[in-house]
Formats: sequence, C-alpha cells, structure tokens
Amino acid sequence: MTAGTRTLDILEGVTISRSEMWDNYIRFMEAVVPVAEESGVKLALHPDDPPVLMLGGVARLFYEPEGFQRALDVVPSPNSGLDFCMGCFSEMGPGVVESIRHFGSMDKIFMSIFGMFRDMFLVFRSALSVKVMLMLLMLCGY
Repeated sequence: MTAGTRTLDILEGVTISRSEMWDNYIRFMEAVVPVAEESGVKLALHPDDPPVLMLGGVARLFYEPEGFQRALDVVPSPNSGLDFCMGCFSEMGPGVVESIRHFGSMDKIFMSIFGMFRDMFLVFRSALSVKVMLMLLMLCGY
C-alpha cells in the first residue's frame, strides 16, 4: 500500500459510513471519558489530516468545525477538548479565527500546534500571522 488516499489491503472494498464512524466514536468515548475524568486526564481531539470526507473508504468526522462541536456535544465532559492544529484548521478553509473564538470561549482548546502552515496564506487570502493567532488564543484564556 502507498501512503495517501489508497485503501489498506485488509480494507479493500470495505466502506465505513459516517453514521458507523459516529457510532464507534460515541461508544469509544462513553467508555474512555469516565476513566479520563476519574484519572484527571484531558482528551484532546486532533483534526483529520487531510480534512476530507472519506479516506480509503472510511468516513472522516473531524474535517470541519461542526464535527468537533458534535464530538463535544455527544459525550460532554470537562475533560474533552481539542488539539487545535492550526495547519489542519487552515486547510478546512476560512474560519480559523471563528473556530478559535468559538472553542476558546468554551475553554475547549487544550493544546495548540503551530508547526504546520501549508499554504495557509493562500487559504486565508489574508495576512493572518502566528502573532495574531496567539493573541486570539490569549484573549480566549488559553
């Protein structure tokens, strides 16, 4: 198998739907969240990379901000939040600033990654800088 969008041989011909993925995610989180809360562990959800609907026949859930909100809503917990990867969120299209404000105001940005800015300025079509994003995170209490 070649890395990328090809399917692993064991998954050849198999499709896992969005609904099945959400069912799996919810079942997993319902089992893990109580243990995380009891242990004082925070769970930080990283975006799908690349942010696409399907990859190798498997539906992706975290390719847009709405998926993260749903993830936080289906199994609510003070220990569930985001690993806010600026590169991945920038690849989702315009809206990184709104996402920082939204999830930051909920105190759900548990960690932030600034290491991957692929074509970020082309996606934004403006000159948002790391400094601006850091200031936004600070304003949200990060």
